[in-house]
Amino acid sequence: MVAARMERRLSAIVSADVVGYSRLMGIDEEGTLRRVKALRRDIMDPCVARKHGRVVKTTGDGFLVEFGSVVDAFHCACSVQRALITNSHGVADDQQLMLRIGINVGDIILDDGDVFGDGVNVAARLEPLAPIGGICVSRRAWEDLRRLGLPFEDMGEQKLKNIGEPIRAYQLAAEQIKAIPAEEEFEEVASIAPLSAKPGKRVAAPLVTAALLATVVGGWFALGGRGAEAAIQPNVRLGGFAIISPDVPRGLPEALHQELMAAFSIENAVTVVMSGDTRAARASPFLIDGSVREIDRLLRFTVNFKNDRSGVLLWSQTFDTPRVAEMLAPRQVAVSASQIVRCALWGAAAHSTTLTDKALSLYLQFCNEFWGGSSTEDRMLDAARRVTEAAPDFSFGWSARALTALPLTRREGFGKVDALRQEAAFAARTALEIDPQNPEGYMVQAGLLPLRAYAQREAMLNKAISVRPTECGCERQLYGDFLVSVGRMEEAVDQFQRGHDMQPLAPRSNVRLVHALYAVGRSDEADQILGKILEVWPYAASLQVMKIKSAFWTKRYPEALALLHDSALHLNSGSRDGLVATFEALQSGDASARARTIGQLKALSLDRRKNDRLVVSALAALGARTEAIDAAARLIEQNSIWVADVLFEPNLAAAANDPAYARLVTRIGLADYWRSTRHAPDLCRNPAAPSFCATS
Repeated sequence: MVAARMERRLSAIVSADVVGYSRLMGIDEEGTLRRVKALRRDIMDPCVARKHGRVVKTTGDGFLVEFGSVVDAFHCACSVQRALITNSHGVADDQQLMLRIGINVGDIILDDGDVFGDGVNVAARLEPLAPIGGICVSRRAWEDLRRLGLPFEDMGEQKLKNIGEPIRAYQLAAEQIKAIPAEEEFEEVASIAPLSAKPGKRVAAPLVTAALLATVVGGWFALGGRGAEAAIQPNVRLGGFAIISPDVPRGLPEALHQELMAAFSIENAVTVVMSGDTRAARASPFLIDGSVREIDRLLRFTVNFKNDRSGVLLWSQTFDTPRVAEMLAPRQVAVSASQIVRCALWGAAAHSTTLTDKALSLYLQFCNEFWGGSSTEDRMLDAARRVTEAAPDFSFGWSARALTALPLTRREGFGKVDALRQEAAFAARTALEIDPQNPEGYMVQAGLLPLRAYAQREAMLNKAISVRPTECGCERQLYGDFLVSVGRMEEAVDQFQRGHDMQPLAPRSNVRLVHALYAVGRSDEADQILGKILEVWPYAASLQVMKIKSAFWTKRYPEALALLHDSALHLNSGSRDGLVATFEALQSGDASARARTIGQLKALSLDRRKNDRLVVSALAALGARTEAIDAAARLIEQNSIWVADVLFEPNLAAAANDPAYARLVTRIGLADYWRSTRHAPDLCRNPAAPSFCATS
């Protein structure tokens, strides 16, 4: 019998404790118990339900609550504190029922309904630091909450009991919380009787209607879906994987089964319903099964995704791996399949009604193109268009169309740019008209803004993060891309880390995080993450290219050359030859080889089809600052702000005092953005900061 797997997920944790509970019990034991129960029943529970949280446990004088969104956690905490402040009017100070609240965002472990881990412990340790009637939050929570523009007080680094590293904390006092404009849903708050009230009698309190409670408790599920009518829930059952060829190792099907369970559990967006849970199995129509066979020295895994209730095969995909890589194959197949299913169910679960089998099948095909590595961007866009034709009221179908049309607007020599921009804008607008909580719509609108609209773009990306109770991780990664493009690498690391936490096995989330870690000098961490993900995806081109690029900063030239000499690496011959020459020149230190290579790379940078980040990085590593800045300028002009990160990679950032560098950041509007927002880039914090930092 396989032991039950403990579930991990990223959550916002609220720890609340009654101030002076023992003293209150000494004054009026029965009255205090009655008031604490009323606090839970009339204020805490309705608030948690409205904000899609879960009361994990109560401890007489305390509460531990889990939320999928730190913004929801904070609003609920404010609602509770405001209600208690309101109810304390006219009550003697020594008889007031007040709370201290701590909030943290972190990785937690779920076991039999309870939660454990540092994510929980930090929240519990922050709670005693909160002022009476106030809230204390960790830096990680504050990063998400600061966009609300509230006057948090920085408490500095706090050494918390049994927590290894100091935690930076921020607080809001009771009076500050009282002054926060209430959301519409907070206008009616429950009241709790003061100690002098008679048993069984409460001050009149508006109650949440039964209909609302039914919608909240019965309809909202882990992904923040719409309501009880949204029948699609992100739950799947795992069936068997048949062995078709006699030479297939007997243990492969079970290994794939276990890896699928692990992949869904780690990414924490789709729940695997265990075969023994008959009640949950009846509620989940979706079944994953398939087969394994051997064909021409390849292992072929076929994964099917079915609506077992209707009998319709919604999606099927084959994954071929070399027989020599059979130990890695189950994990690679499981990760690939789970990302596609996760993509489809995460979007479909937000739809207000059940998607038809046809619409869901088409959306799965789009997710397969997006996550499975589409052969062309046009093919991906065609897949998204088919979704909107089949389900014109499906918000995530329209945002898929917008997301795939947007990159095509930047394709060189493409004659339909204006039409595609209009299509992307219309699709994003339609997605948000149907569902204002669709983060993908805001992500596309951010991408459609003019090059120099940095502040507006940042605000739009922050909105994408905040609108939905839970995230898929893509929002964090795109905001991290923005931060990198404006030189705020340290902040980008945090965003990429959060995106990585939600998609830890996807190559793209690892590449982003690793690149940012190298850029800020945290090479040991980057090496560790890159090495671990390469164990899963040893032949992933994006990871291999990242390893090659890292050699510009780590100076591991032999490793880079070995990868470049591998014919299996997908690079055009011009780029490969230029990089080989670069690392050979760096390794030898030969001045003539360096000069020849700079000329070779300069020729590549003048070809709009071959100029890329690697060319710019190579020129910068060779010390060709003028050529590197010119190549970076051409690259940004061609591809917009999203490639401006080349300006802040370590070797080129070292040229920030070059007048040409200052002219470039001024021309593309970065200097104005830094000055107007006071969000200075990391390089302006260096002792030898460039001249433009004086006005940033």
